[in-house]
Amino acid sequence: MQLFADEETIERQNIVSPTLAPPLPRQTPLPTVPQDDAEVYEVVIVGAGPAGLMLNLLLARYGLPDSSRLCIDSNPSALKVGHADALMQRTMEVFKSLDIADEIWNHGLRGYEFTRWIKDPSSATGFIRQFSQFTARVMARYKPAIIMMSQGRIERILRDNLKQYSRKGVTWNCRVLDVKIENDVSDFPVRAIIEENGEKRTIRTKYLVGADGAHSVVRKSVGINQVGAMADDIWGVADMVVNTDFPDIRRPVHFASSKRIVSIIPRERKNDGEYLTRIYVPFDADDPIGSDSSNAAPQSEEYQRARRANITPKLILQRAQELFHPYYIRPKQEIEWWAAYQVGRRYAEHLVAKDGAGNSRVFLVGDSCHTHSPALGQGMNVAMMDSYDLSWKLMYAINGLTPEPEKLLSTFAHDRLENAKRLIENDRTWYETRYRTDGDDDVEAEKFLEDDLLTFMAGTSIEHDEGFLVDTKVGSIDGPIYSSSYLNGVLREGRRLADVMITRFADGDIRHSQDEFPSDGRFRVLVITSSDLLASPEGTSATALRRICQEVLPSFIPSTLELIIFTPFNSFSFEWANIPSFIKQEAEMRVHYLDSEGYATYGVEVKLGAIAVVRPDGYIGTIAKLDDTEKINRYLTRCLQTV
Repeated sequence: MQLFADEETIERQNIVSPTLAPPLPRQTPLPTVPQDDAEVYEVVIVGAGPAGLMLNLLLARYGLPDSSRLCIDSNPSALKVGHADALMQRTMEVFKSLDIADEIWNHGLRGYEFTRWIKDPSSATGFIRQFSQFTARVMARYKPAIIMMSQGRIERILRDNLKQYSRKGVTWNCRVLDVKIENDVSDFPVRAIIEENGEKRTIRTKYLVGADGAHSVVRKSVGINQVGAMADDIWGVADMVVNTDFPDIRRPVHFASSKRIVSIIPRERKNDGEYLTRIYVPFDADDPIGSDSSNAAPQSEEYQRARRANITPKLILQRAQELFHPYYIRPKQEIEWWAAYQVGRRYAEHLVAKDGAGNSRVFLVGDSCHTHSPALGQGMNVAMMDSYDLSWKLMYAINGLTPEPEKLLSTFAHDRLENAKRLIENDRTWYETRYRTDGDDDVEAEKFLEDDLLTFMAGTSIEHDEGFLVDTKVGSIDGPIYSSSYLNGVLREGRRLADVMITRFADGDIRHSQDEFPSDGRFRVLVITSSDLLASPEGTSATALRRICQEVLPSFIPSTLELIIFTPFNSFSFEWANIPSFIKQEAEMRVHYLDSEGYATYGVEVKLGAIAVVRPDGYIGTIAKLDDTEKINRYLTRCLQTV
């Protein structure tokens, strides 16, 4: 006797399938016909380090197929050891929005506090030891300002997620030889010569992205110059499992004596149970490390290259041991990785090369457009944020989702170049101030380090200028926002939406507000209602939501725009059935309670409310009063293609 019938449909199969990000809608046809016997792509990415991998992953998640996307790297295989070693708070927020943050959070070393050690013969211990904490100064979801994990592991996490969206992944052992923009070719004007496993071939693409490092072939091919110069100091760095009696070996440490400095970066546990430690040792211009190039002019790049060649793991350890005395430090296992490199503080004059018609065609991200010292821990973070900014803008241009693709793409060049300039200046300031070794107590300098630089390092103080994607900043006088405490989360055009705790009305789920804004390429209209939402069907909140649901949202291509509602706890006193149907249709599971502390964090009066448009990258594009839905519509019409 059959006890039950078991029936399965395709729709039911999707319930147990891996959760994938929904692709963006496409309004343009995919390319189908090769040109001039060349392979044709819509995007070619040169370089598969953090910047290139991040871009490749995001484009795949947004729906750009393998047939239209190519990512190449000159290395024979993926990175396994060395290089960058930390993720900052804003990067972690972005990784969480992609649902790939958990392994990093659970297995990385979390930097809650750090110490600064200064040699001082007058001290009883021979040192001045200064404690500081990361947690109190930055308004962000992830309280430690730094998560320490190797670049190779971060890249592996990105590649693992990429496998869910792309069969091709990365083409290794493939390098670019030359890049040229041909103005007489309209559809795929970027022509590149690549060499894979010793065989050369020609490819064409609409857009090419140089993520190929400090010596970028892409940058040189399109003739973009750099601003800045090499610094006099050289850095030696080694990754190892250490045997030591130094008490702060599991904290980030700046260790200074005279002009000699050591930086300690504790790292994640290896599979053998041992914990890695990274040690940085800068060698100043007058360090006696010798030079094999007697004919080179002192302080020239050739002279510095010769000095750099004399640095060895033994010399790095010797310098560290001298500075740590009377503490001892030595390798417990064989040194896992080491390097010596010159610090170059440089940024590209332009991040984009255009065709003859003024259309952006070649972009630079990561080290190909900015280089600096490791002091701020920004290299991998800023590189990936370059790609995070560029990815959705490329997709909107390719998929026909914006009425003015060039204006949209031009915001990448402006915003990220301004950030690169600020990065270089802050890197110089940090190095000159934090690495002072005279023990001078400069209150203003310390305040700058603790406030401005740490929030920049965390990535939470980035603010984009007014322009195509950022409306006029009305401030707290004329707009609906009553505060100007932007670092603490107050809504601001051009700044990221800060994270607060919310409670979903439908089921009481307590959650992070940033989880309502995943990185899936969509704009969001955030309505923070006043307390009259349902008490007054013709009130300001209900009227604003009716206009947005019935007039604004239907004007745009479906799946490019979503509605999210935050409302005060005292605004609901009845059941779900009482909520208007137009709200259920657009935001059934996106209606949330926000407590008074959350309203205060955003700088919104509970009695007045506000509306904000949050861009696909989590930054706020415009803010309006509840009764000014026309301002919201004007902004969206400028950015998004209408139906």
